[in-house]
Amino acid sequence: MINTLYSEILKLKKSFFLLIILVGGLALPGLLFLGWAVQSQGVVIWNEYTYHSEFMMILVLSPVLFSLISSYVFSREFTDKTANILYCYPISRTKIFVCKLFIIYLIITVVYIIHFLGLFGGGLILKHELLTKEILLIHFKISLYSMILQFSLVPIVIFIASLSRNILVPVIYGILLVVSNFLLVASGKFKYSPFMMPGMPLINYNTKSNVEHYFLKSNTIIMAVIVFVISFIACIIYYKNTDIS
Repeated sequence: MINTLYSEILKLKKSFFLLIILVGGLALPGLLFLGWAVQSQGVVIWNEYTYHSEFMMILVLSPVLFSLISSYVFSREFTDKTANILYCYPISRTKIFVCKLFIIYLIITVVYIIHFLGLFGGGLILKHELLTKEILLIHFKISLYSMILQFSLVPIVIFIASLSRNILVPVIYGILLVVSNFLLVASGKFKYSPFMMPGMPLINYNTKSNVEHYFLKSNTIIMAVIVFVISFIACIIYYKNTDIS
């Protein structure tokens, strides 16, 4: 199991995806910092400054970026014609699946950490209001809960990647999600879509009607569990029974 995880990390290390992970995490904070600095928009008000980058990260960049990463991890064995070698290892397909899933979760975590550090690091360089522990904790929770909800959607992308055995179809899926997210936000019906779950912590915080900070509601948690369980089981069943040739 450990050797399989290590081999997956080595594959990523030798690919261009390390650069994609770094750029994906820093792109939005970098653009926000440059835009704010060039336009001289005054003192950084943290909740306003962070909102735009967090919104674009969660609902625009993430669907495409994480679809690309997930499909790459799961489909490269077929595109590189190495699937027959991988599945000859003395390890079950289920364990291989879990190892690849863990690697994807690790990548998503790294992207969120880079984005969080880049966002507040850039803001600190600019003229800013006092950055309190409360502000940091609030946005840390938003990022943490959003990241966990992103985890629940990953098996859907994996299932699509396993069916298509290429990167293109999952990326198209990610682009369609971006369009769907914008339409749902505009229509106000975003609460009913499981694909909007990663954005709910941010939306809930910015629409709170009382002084207490809340990020997740029970219906979002239930939806996340249901989506993850169903898609995970579907992936395992397909993974164990599909022909790898």
